[in-house]
Amino acid sequence: NTNEILADETWLINQPIEGEFSTVALYPNNYWIAMSNLEYHKLIIRMLESGNLSVERAFYDPEILKPGYSFFTRTQFRKFNITAISLSYELDMLNALICLKSGGIPLLSKERGEDAPFVIFVGAVPTANPEPLANFADIVFIGDLEDGFIDILRKLLNLHRTGIPRMEALKKISTMRGVYIPALYRATYWRDNLSSFHPITGDTPDFIKRACAKTINDDPSKSILITKHTKFSCSFMIETSRGCPYECGFCLYRYANYPPRFIDIGVFEKELQNAKDKLGDKFNHVSIIGSAIANHPKFLDILNILLANELNLGLPSSRAELLKPDYLSLLKKLGIHTITIAPEVGDDSLRKKIGKDTTTEEFIEFASNINSLAIPKLKLYFILGLTTKPQDEVDSIITLIERIHTNYKGHITISVNPFTPKAQTPMAFYELPSEKDLKKAFLNLTRAIYRENLGEVKSKSVRQGRIQRLLSLGDRRVSEYLTSSLKSKKLRNVSKEEEKFIPTPDGIKPWDHIRLL
Repeated sequence: NTNEILADETWLINQPIEGEFSTVALYPNNYWIAMSNLEYHKLIIRMLESGNLSVERAFYDPEILKPGYSFFTRTQFRKFNITAISLSYELDMLNALICLKSGGIPLLSKERGEDAPFVIFVGAVPTANPEPLANFADIVFIGDLEDGFIDILRKLLNLHRTGIPRMEALKKISTMRGVYIPALYRATYWRDNLSSFHPITGDTPDFIKRACAKTINDDPSKSILITKHTKFSCSFMIETSRGCPYECGFCLYRYANYPPRFIDIGVFEKELQNAKDKLGDKFNHVSIIGSAIANHPKFLDILNILLANELNLGLPSSRAELLKPDYLSLLKKLGIHTITIAPEVGDDSLRKKIGKDTTTEEFIEFASNINSLAIPKLKLYFILGLTTKPQDEVDSIITLIERIHTNYKGHITISVNPFTPKAQTPMAFYELPSEKDLKKAFLNLTRAIYRENLGEVKSKSVRQGRIQRLLSLGDRRVSEYLTSSLKSKKLRNVSKEEEKFIPTPDGIKPWDHIRLL
């Protein structure tokens, strides 16, 4: 029930629903996922800071909201000046298009008239490779929203105020850092492959440089509201680090967020106090967000500050070797019931090959440490399909889980996902096993875990992994695949012809014009 959800929200910022220009911020998945995503909170904050704007939220959540309409006033998207879409997950692309179509906005940017809203995509997915969305986007913002996004919105709206033609306005912002206007670039193909990619006019930049905030201290990313209807129920989220110092070859996070940056302790304390002042008795749980969060040079201080304020803590996946016994004992005092780590694979040699240097013995030691503290739940993340012999991967994963199970007596949840190559990463063109072999390996892994009573298994389908690969690596022709899936509102299997939308390792990449580093 929408009214119940709204009633359960406690806001930490003002919510202007009136302004000279109207904007809607869409997260193309359900309310629970959207409001658990700190990037979505950040988008709303940045839009509110841009000037005389009204900002509404929208989700792809048919159970509570008609797609293409705002959450609070139920206004159709076509009536807004700007529709901004935060995209963290490739498989949500179709949901975004469903919302645009239902919202009365022409799907293709070239078909939008002068009065149509500007459609802007932001987030990790379009930052790495915007081309699958190129035909739908008026603007793609590449990088950190703190670095110039406000200026771009202000300039765009000032230009719009003058009555300048739509395309002229887009051209005038095209040289701003982080701004990619797909309509100003032409892709050509030869023998099914992308053969050239270049600006249409001479005053358009050849390359788009990622917007990168020098610090996360000026206005740290944090919750705009708290609610029980999220992954972090009634928790205040705050980003304590961004960027990752490690070099896992399969992970986009390092390459889309480099270099590592950390929140200052003084800033962290100030943000906690501000949240406490606004939330009062409702302020009792904090979720710290970041990659390798225990790598923060003042991580121990962060834990002690939370403890001194009698707060409970929520923690993302962490590196096992960084969570030493003194940290773990503090985490127990802070109310941690589940700790999540990511061995990824079962043996050290493959783990090292993919760029992760944590050893099996470190995982076993970690399991023993949390067992001695009686932390009740452990979650393990694994990737399957990193070699052409996935059954060998299964055997080593089972061996590792057996050893962890011997040393840890709590409840174990095993999350296993198919390897999905990501644009801009060293492993974008790793050779994949056959779909048949990978499906069999998943089945064998699941059966072995339940047969030996090693824990609970959660996994994504191999089919979804293949679709995600196309949406991650593909060129502009992926728009054909997406639009053909609109009728059924389901992403269908990828055909052999559509596999050709993915570049070859030695060919032109759809993301070659996007400079992340």
